[in-house]
Amino acid sequence: MEKRFQIFISSTYLDLQVERHEIIKTVLAMGHIPVGMEMFSASDYEQWEIIKREIDSSDYYVVVVANRYGSQTDDGISYTEKEFDYAASKGIPILGFVLDENALWSAKRSDSDSVLRTKLEKFKQKLHGKLIKFWMSKDDLAWKLSISLTKAFVDSPRTGWSRASDWPSNDDFLRSDDFGNCPELETHQEVIGFTSFSFERFNWAPVFQRNKSLKIMFMYARKWREDNEKNITTFLTDGGKLSVVLPNYANPKIIQAVGLHHESSEALITKKIKAADLAYLDYQGRFPGQVDIFYIDRMPSVALYLFNDEAIFTLQPNCPFKHSVGTLWMRQGVLYKCLEAEFDRITAEFNTRHVRKLALATPNAVPNQTDAVGERRIGAHPSPLK
Repeated sequence: MEKRFQIFISSTYLDLQVERHEIIKTVLAMGHIPVGMEMFSASDYEQWEIIKREIDSSDYYVVVVANRYGSQTDDGISYTEKEFDYAASKGIPILGFVLDENALWSAKRSDSDSVLRTKLEKFKQKLHGKLIKFWMSKDDLAWKLSISLTKAFVDSPRTGWSRASDWPSNDDFLRSDDFGNCPELETHQEVIGFTSFSFERFNWAPVFQRNKSLKIMFMYARKWREDNEKNITTFLTDGGKLSVVLPNYANPKIIQAVGLHHESSEALITKKIKAADLAYLDYQGRFPGQVDIFYIDRMPSVALYLFNDEAIFTLQPNCPFKHSVGTLWMRQGVLYKCLEAEFDRITAEFNTRHVRKLALATPNAVPNQTDAVGERRIGAHPSPLK
């Protein structure tokens, strides 16, 4: 399987713009994905959270140091050193490149402040604890980077990214019969398979056909919804029962959280969740009494497809095509019961705490139905909760 690796590039910026440009060109020429401060500002707390997440999702970390310590955080540590410390704490392979002391370098691109120079030297000493190379020029840096990366791909193999078409289909799941080297999983015979797979290639039709109820919870799952439009319609036509949990798009805090998770604008996230809402409201109108929609004031932490006899559970949803996203396919059993209990707890909490406010705030709400746990909101759009 062909892989592309994500390379996080860390350095000071103003003094190394030319060198960074050369590094990015080199990584792209090698067929991999460069990530760096060009994507975000390093002065904002929320942006630092994004930086950490980018480092977490990167396969290798490249740090380039010249003669400037760089802008500092409130605790007096440069952002470059802070990024380095974080990558080291996560065990990400680090490739360090330090300017050779004999290189021709302008004084304008060097720190004159003695305190900054001292901090820079201490940082360089910290780098010496890793495998580093010294560079003389931008061309020398690019050449040594390409050699170091090629070696790192062999010596420190990482997960990388791959095409969705290369991902396994239903038949490629690691079956529970093959768990001989994993005693912990042997005890959970309800697990049908475990893999990282593409929902686009998974054959959902037989799963819909052999089940009569489906409870789903996700951010919005546009592609899954569009790919399974025929399956969902047939499922409901045959009398199936569908319950859908979506984030409450009228709650600004939820939209902000989902947007940060997806690194997308709040307007776009709202648009996508609204599109999902309208699609399921359409099913609700076409199949009265068979479709329930719940809007919760939290960001779904999983993608869950809970059929009455089996479930598919994605451990880390919405990571953009990352091959290491784990997915469980399971039949009725202990794990299934835990997921079912969590789903029922979330929807019961919605019923008892939120439905009255939502119904009162929505002028076109369809009359509510009731059950043992309280009122269930049917057919109305969400309103902000106070």
